[in-house]
Amino acid sequence: MHDDKDRVFLVATVDYKEGDQIWINYGQKDLYLHAIDYGYFDPDGNHFIDLGLRLSQAANNDFQRKIFDYVATKYPILHDNSNDGLIRYKLSKGIAFLLDHAPNMRAIDFVRDISYGTEQELLYKQCPLPRFKNRMLQYINVLSAANNIDDFSIEGFPEKLRYFYHMLEKEKSMLYRNKEWVLMANGEPGIIPPQLLIEEN
Repeated sequence: MHDDKDRVFLVATVDYKEGDQIWINYGQKDLYLHAIDYGYFDPDGNHFIDLGLRLSQAANNDFQRKIFDYVATKYPILHDNSNDGLIRYKLSKGIAFLLDHAPNMRAIDFVRDISYGTEQELLYKQCPLPRFKNRMLQYINVLSAANNIDDFSIEGFPEKLRYFYHMLEKEKSMLYRNKEWVLMANGEPGIIPPQLLIEEN
Protein backbone atom coordinates (compact mmCIF):
# COMPACT_ATOMS: atom_id res chain seq x y z
CA MET A 1 0.00 0.00 0.00
CA HIS A 2 1.27 3.46 -0.87
CA ASP A 3 0.24 6.93 0.22
CA ASP A 4 1.27 9.97 -1.81
CA LYS A 5 -0.61 12.54 0.35
CA ASP A 6 -3.52 12.91 -2.11
CA ARG A 7 -4.47 9.27 -2.42
CA VAL A 8 -3.89 5.78 -1.10
CA PHE A 9 -3.35 3.01 -3.61
CA LEU A 10 -2.38 -0.65 -3.77
CA VAL A 11 0.18 -2.11 -6.12
CA ALA A 12 -0.59 -5.60 -7.38
CA THR A 13 2.20 -8.15 -7.58
CA VAL A 14 0.44 -9.94 -10.48
CA ASP A 15 -1.17 -8.60 -13.63
CA TYR A 16 -4.94 -8.09 -13.63
CA LYS A 17 -7.20 -7.44 -16.58
CA GLU A 18 -9.87 -4.78 -16.44
CA GLY A 19 -12.93 -6.27 -14.75
CA ASP A 20 -11.03 -8.99 -12.86
CA GLN A 21 -12.07 -9.41 -9.24
CA ILE A 22 -9.31 -8.57 -6.78
CA TRP A 23 -9.27 -10.33 -3.42
CA ILE A 24 -7.74 -8.87 -0.31
CA ASN A 25 -6.86 -10.51 2.97
CA TYR A 26 -7.82 -9.02 6.33
CA GLY A 27 -5.21 -11.12 8.06
CA GLN A 28 -5.61 -13.41 11.02
CA LYS A 29 -8.38 -11.63 12.85
CA ASP A 30 -10.80 -13.11 15.36
CA LEU A 31 -14.06 -13.91 13.57
CA TYR A 32 -16.01 -11.86 16.13
CA LEU A 33 -13.86 -8.77 15.57
CA HIS A 34 -14.05 -9.32 11.84
CA ALA A 35 -17.85 -9.22 11.99
CA ILE A 36 -17.81 -6.12 14.22
CA ASP A 37 -15.14 -4.20 12.31
CA TYR A 38 -16.18 -5.04 8.75
CA GLY A 39 -19.90 -5.67 9.13
CA TYR A 40 -20.15 -9.02 7.40
CA PHE A 41 -19.33 -12.69 7.78
CA ASP A 42 -18.00 -14.84 4.93
CA PRO A 43 -18.83 -18.48 5.68
CA ASP A 44 -16.26 -19.60 3.09
CA GLY A 45 -13.40 -17.51 4.50
CA ASN A 46 -10.64 -18.53 6.88
CA HIS A 47 -11.78 -18.15 10.47
CA PHE A 48 -9.82 -17.63 13.67
CA ILE A 49 -10.64 -17.58 17.37
CA ASP A 50 -7.93 -15.44 18.94
CA LEU A 51 -6.96 -16.71 22.40
CA GLY A 52 -5.17 -13.44 23.13
CA LEU A 53 -8.41 -11.56 22.66
CA ARG A 54 -10.66 -14.03 24.43
CA LEU A 55 -8.77 -15.39 27.46
CA SER A 56 -6.67 -14.09 30.33
CA GLN A 57 -4.60 -15.68 33.08
CA ALA A 58 -3.89 -14.83 36.70
CA ALA A 59 -0.71 -15.50 38.67
CA ASN A 60 -1.38 -15.34 42.41
CA ASN A 61 1.38 -17.43 43.99
CA ASP A 62 5.15 -17.74 43.63
CA PHE A 63 5.04 -20.68 41.21
CA GLN A 64 2.40 -19.06 38.99
CA ARG A 65 4.53 -15.91 38.93
CA LYS A 66 7.47 -18.04 37.71
CA ILE A 67 5.21 -19.34 34.95
CA PHE A 68 4.30 -15.74 34.09
CA ASP A 69 7.99 -14.73 34.07
CA TYR A 70 8.78 -17.63 31.75
CA VAL A 71 5.97 -17.04 29.25
CA ALA A 72 6.76 -13.30 29.23
CA THR A 73 10.19 -14.20 27.80
CA LYS A 74 8.63 -16.24 24.97
CA TYR A 75 5.50 -14.33 23.97
CA PRO A 76 4.32 -10.73 23.76
CA ILE A 77 2.25 -10.44 26.94
CA LEU A 78 -0.09 -7.74 28.21
CA HIS A 79 -0.29 -7.61 32.00
CA ASP A 80 -1.13 -5.55 35.03
CA ASN A 81 -0.17 -5.97 38.67
CA SER A 82 -2.61 -5.45 41.49
CA ASN A 83 -1.77 -4.19 44.97
CA ASP A 84 -2.32 -7.66 46.43
CA GLY A 85 0.40 -9.26 44.25
CA LEU A 86 -1.95 -10.74 41.65
CA ILE A 87 -0.69 -10.53 38.08
CA ARG A 88 -3.36 -10.59 35.39
CA TYR A 89 -1.99 -11.31 31.94
CA LYS A 90 -2.91 -12.35 28.45
CA LEU A 91 -1.25 -12.93 25.13
CA SER A 92 -1.18 -10.08 22.67
CA LYS A 93 -3.73 -10.46 19.91
CA GLY A 94 -2.82 -12.15 16.65
CA ILE A 95 -0.58 -14.96 17.92
CA ALA A 96 -2.46 -18.00 19.24
CA PHE A 97 -5.61 -19.17 17.50
CA LEU A 98 -8.15 -21.92 17.43
CA LEU A 99 -8.46 -22.65 13.73
CA ASP A 100 -11.23 -24.46 11.93
CA HIS A 101 -10.31 -27.95 13.18
CA ALA A 102 -7.43 -27.54 15.66
CA PRO A 103 -5.32 -24.98 17.52
CA ASN A 104 -2.34 -23.45 15.75
CA MET A 105 1.13 -24.33 17.04
CA ARG A 106 1.50 -21.07 18.98
CA ALA A 107 -1.74 -21.84 20.85
CA ILE A 108 -0.49 -25.34 21.63
CA ASP A 109 2.86 -23.97 22.80
CA PHE A 110 1.32 -21.26 24.99
CA VAL A 111 -1.20 -23.58 26.65
CA ARG A 112 1.54 -26.13 27.25
CA ASP A 113 3.79 -23.47 28.78
CA ILE A 114 1.15 -22.18 31.21
CA SER A 115 0.19 -25.73 32.20
CA TYR A 116 3.41 -26.70 33.97
CA GLY A 117 2.48 -27.89 37.43
CA THR A 118 5.81 -28.36 39.19
CA GLU A 119 9.23 -26.71 39.37
CA GLN A 120 10.73 -29.75 37.63
CA GLU A 121 8.27 -29.55 34.74
CA LEU A 122 9.06 -25.87 34.32
CA LEU A 123 12.81 -26.51 34.54
CA TYR A 124 12.74 -29.26 31.90
CA LYS A 125 9.86 -27.77 29.89
CA GLN A 126 7.83 -30.97 30.12
CA CYS A 127 4.09 -30.86 30.52
CA PRO A 128 2.13 -34.07 31.01
CA LEU A 129 -0.31 -34.63 28.18
CA PRO A 130 -3.35 -35.03 30.48
CA ARG A 131 -2.70 -31.64 32.08
CA PHE A 132 -2.27 -29.95 28.69
CA LYS A 133 -5.52 -31.50 27.49
CA ASN A 134 -7.39 -30.46 30.66
CA ARG A 135 -6.19 -26.86 30.36
CA MET A 136 -7.06 -26.64 26.66
CA LEU A 137 -10.49 -28.16 27.34
CA GLN A 138 -11.10 -25.63 30.13
CA TYR A 139 -10.50 -22.80 27.68
CA ILE A 140 -12.66 -24.33 24.97
CA ASN A 141 -15.46 -24.97 27.49
CA VAL A 142 -15.34 -21.35 28.71
CA LEU A 143 -15.61 -20.11 25.13
CA SER A 144 -18.38 -22.60 24.35
CA ALA A 145 -20.39 -21.51 27.41
CA ALA A 146 -20.26 -17.90 26.15
CA ASN A 147 -21.68 -18.94 22.78
CA ASN A 148 -25.41 -19.37 23.35
CA ILE A 149 -26.50 -19.36 19.71
CA ASP A 150 -28.71 -22.40 20.38
CA ASP A 151 -30.97 -20.15 22.46
CA PHE A 152 -31.90 -18.18 19.33
CA SER A 153 -33.30 -18.72 15.87
CA ILE A 154 -32.20 -16.86 12.80
CA GLU A 155 -35.67 -15.34 12.53
CA GLY A 156 -35.00 -13.52 15.80
CA PHE A 157 -32.18 -11.55 14.19
CA PRO A 158 -32.92 -8.47 12.07
CA GLU A 159 -32.08 -9.14 8.43
CA LYS A 160 -29.05 -6.84 8.43
CA LEU A 161 -27.58 -8.57 11.52
CA ARG A 162 -28.03 -12.18 10.46
CA TYR A 163 -24.36 -12.46 9.67
CA PHE A 164 -23.83 -12.45 13.46
CA TYR A 165 -26.04 -15.52 13.73
CA HIS A 166 -23.96 -17.31 11.09
CA MET A 167 -20.72 -16.16 12.72
CA LEU A 168 -21.83 -17.59 16.08
CA GLU A 169 -22.85 -20.85 14.42
CA LYS A 170 -19.41 -21.07 12.83
CA GLU A 171 -17.71 -20.27 16.13
CA LYS A 172 -19.66 -23.03 17.86
CA SER A 173 -18.70 -25.59 15.21
CA MET A 174 -15.04 -24.52 15.42
CA LEU A 175 -15.06 -24.92 19.19
CA TYR A 176 -16.64 -28.35 18.84
CA ARG A 177 -14.01 -29.49 16.33
CA ASN A 178 -11.17 -28.10 18.46
CA LYS A 179 -12.57 -29.99 21.43
CA GLU A 180 -12.62 -33.17 19.36
CA TRP A 181 -8.99 -32.54 18.39
CA VAL A 182 -7.97 -32.16 22.05
CA LEU A 183 -9.83 -35.30 23.09
CA MET A 184 -8.18 -37.31 20.30
CA ALA A 185 -4.67 -35.87 20.83
CA ASN A 186 -2.47 -38.77 21.83
CA GLY A 187 1.05 -37.46 21.58
CA GLU A 188 1.79 -38.57 18.04
CA PRO A 189 4.63 -36.57 16.46
CA GLY A 190 3.23 -33.69 14.48
CA ILE A 191 0.06 -33.55 16.58
CA ILE A 192 1.43 -32.76 20.04
CA PRO A 193 4.94 -31.36 20.48
CA PRO A 194 7.49 -33.81 21.94
CA GLN A 195 7.55 -31.91 25.24
CA LEU A 196 4.08 -33.31 25.95
CA LEU A 197 5.01 -36.93 25.60
CA ILE A 198 5.67 -37.66 29.28
CA GLU A 199 3.18 -39.50 31.43
CA GLU A 200 1.39 -37.91 34.39
CA ASN A 201 2.61 -39.44 37.68
